[in-house]
Amino acid sequence: MGIYIVTFTIAQKTTRYGDYNARYNSVIEAVRGTVSAGGTYWDETTSFLLLQSDLDSSKAVAGQIDQNSKFDPADDLLVVINLSKKGYTVLGDYTDKDIDKIMSLR
Repeated sequence: MGIYIVTFTIAQKTTRYGDYNARYNSVIEAVRGTVSAGGTYWDETTSFLLLQSDLDSSKAVAGQIDQNSKFDPADDLLVVINLSKKGYTVLGDYTDKDIDKIMSLR
């Protein structure tokens, strides 16, 4: 089991995956779907969730969210950070590569 941060941005436009609201809500539901049985999550801030998951890596969590939501990697951005290990995964096109520099310091 791991502890993860998931944060994301959904583009304010309609894509082939749906409009903003449909995509946003589907990502939230997909994130909640990664929570361990009997586990918990925290989601009081916008587009930021802290959760327990039985999945073993940030890549696995990101992949499950991607598969089970209307996330559009061409326009949206999602970051999963594994707080239990040194892993992180970025889905979508990101231009600011400072995240890679910062995460390499962990």
